[in-house]
Amino acid sequence: MQKNISCLYYAIRMIGKTHNEDIMAENRPTAQEYNELSARFVELANKMKDDGKDINMISAALMSASGIYATFVAAGGVNESYLKPEGVDRVVLTYRANLESIQRFKKQQLNPEVTSS
Repeated sequence: MQKNISCLYYAIRMIGKTHNEDIMAENRPTAQEYNELSARFVELANKMKDDGKDINMISAALMSASGIYATFVAAGGVNESYLKPEGVDRVVLTYRANLESIQRFKKQQLNPEVTSS
C-alpha cells in the first residue's frame, strides 16, 4: 500500500503545485502518518454515527468538507478562490485514483487469493 499512498500524495500535491514549487523527498509523509490521518477522519465519522447521525449525511458532509479543502489546496492555500473547470477535473481525477486505490486494497483484504484488478 506504500506505493499507492506515495502516488496519491504526489497526485494531491500536484493539484496545488505552483510553477516554482518543488516536491522534496524529505517532505514526503510515511504510510503510517497517512494512515493515522485517515483513521482520525474515520474515527470522527464513526463518532458522528454513534451520536445518531445518518451515515449517508456523514458521508456527504465528509465529501463536501474534502472538496472545500481540496479547493483550498488546489488554489495554492488561498481561501478566497475557486477552481476553473480544468482545476475541478484535476481534483476529480485525484479523487478517482484514490477511490480506485482504496477499492483495490479492500478487494485484496477480502480476497487475498485474487491479485488482479
